[in-house]
Amino acid sequence: MEVSHFLNFLFFIIFVIIISIIIYKSIEKGLEKSWGEFALKHNLKLQKGTIFSYPSVTGNYKGYKFMLYIFTRYIDGIYRHRKPKAIYTGMALNPTNYINCNMHIYKEGLLSKIGKAIGMQDIQSGDPEFDKNFVIKSSTPDPVVQRILTAPIRTAMLNLKDIIDITVSFRGVTFEKKGFFTDVNSLEALAELMYNLLNSVIEVTKEKAQVEDTVSPAVSSTASIETGKICPSCGYQVPPGNRFCINCGSKL
Repeated sequence: MEVSHFLNFLFFIIFVIIISIIIYKSIEKGLEKSWGEFALKHNLKLQKGTIFSYPSVTGNYKGYKFMLYIFTRYIDGIYRHRKPKAIYTGMALNPTNYINCNMHIYKEGLLSKIGKAIGMQDIQSGDPEFDKNFVIKSSTPDPVVQRILTAPIRTAMLNLKDIIDITVSFRGVTFEKKGFFTDVNSLEALAELMYNLLNSVIEVTKEKAQVEDTVSPAVSSTASIETGKICPSCGYQVPPGNRFCINCGSKL
């Protein structure tokens, strides 16, 4: 009797494994078909999946490092001793140099709507339709974000509003979506959107840096004339008329 129960349990385990493999292979085949079509069109490389990994796409997309991949998000972001929480599709577009921008744009949900209702604020783009559908979180100044989000970029995001979850960081632009993302047309539109967004970020932040470099010397010179000298040893601002730094004692 015990042997019979053991065999039934063993057959059940084998059945579950076989079904899991069939499901995995079906998903893998769908990813390879749609991602392969996308990769071929843009001269990117499709890395086929194995029994231990999903397919991925890498290469150069219009001058930027590109990656399309599947990842698992773990509870608390810790891999060891944690169970997987969900599977996500990710897309990343990275420039050669780091960029000075931080921004997260995602579809407005129930919690964000409640937050707005009780007075919590996010950045406004100035486009009512866009602001109604998306939440913008950023440590980058509002005017800079508004300049980055041009009308064509806002329109492209509205066309993909059901899947938008995009982050801009010093590394570049990344996207993530829960589950498997296989629609070729959406992949095309998303990649183009991320490319245009990254171009806009680089252009606007570069202009901002140039303006700051031009203004800073003039402001510094004016401050020195009005408030006194700057100690060359410690950088302390010394009142007018002093011959020695009141902070470190160095001669001026």
